Amino acid sequence: MQGGSNGTVLTVRCIRVGGMLRVATFNLHACVGDDGVLDVERAARDIGRTGASFLALQELDRGLVRSGRIDQPAEIARLTGHDVRFFPTLGRGRGDYGFAVAATPAISEETFVELPRPGDEEPRGAAVVVWRQITLIATHLAWQRQVAALQVQALADLAATATPPVVVLGDLNLRRASLAPLLRLGFHAGRRVGTYKSPGVRSQIDYILAGPGLQLRGLWAQESRASDHLPLVADLRSSFPEGRPDPNLRPQPPPD
Repeated sequence: MQGGSNGTVLTVRCIRVGGMLRVATFNLHACVGDDGVLDVERAARDIGRTGASFLALQELDRGLVRSGRIDQPAEIARLTGHDVRFFPTLGRGRGDYGFAVAATPAISEETFVELPRPGDEEPRGAAVVVWRQITLIATHLAWQRQVAALQVQALADLAATATPPVVVLGDLNLRRASLAPLLRLGFHAGRRVGTYKSPGVRSQIDYILAGPGLQLRGLWAQESRASDHLPLVADLRSSFPEGRPDPNLRPQPPPD
């Protein structure tokens, strides 16, 4: 079923209790589930089930033949009520493909940054979003490991100059050991959680990394048939006094 055909609008329950903030990252695989069915409404329902107030969403189509020329970011915004900002990275005919961020309340500031690619690899980028006094860097890195490693360093450079506290989240297409440029800045990724449905095993290539000043209080993968990935969900709490960030605290590399 193609989402939105019956005009349904879903109710999204966002969680922010006792200073806790829920965020998520979800590679939607153009809303094609692990059963091969294209269903935007199912994807929107699973977005709502996370209870997240902010989400990074990867692999969305807009106006492409393969997905019925649906504007998937607009449809997800309509179905969930989130403010959805789409960042196309690859044009195909009259449509395009890319990643998005979704939030309630609305996003106050966003910047798109191109990420390095040494050859003719697919273009990649990061969205630097200021929202609820937090900087969130959402991205989808290259599937080629050497290219993704260059892009992780670029993310670390962005994070090091961003206003704290900072969260980096998205499909990074890398194992945890390759995240060293971010981990050295004091980001933490929590426990290992399988998010990609590899044959016979669930591996982790999707991450939510909390920077200095943020505590990662819960991290889990939500069951879903809406994609070949699972949504990764985290509860974050500020460790600043009274939840107020110190403008002088920025991620710093450890001393030599």
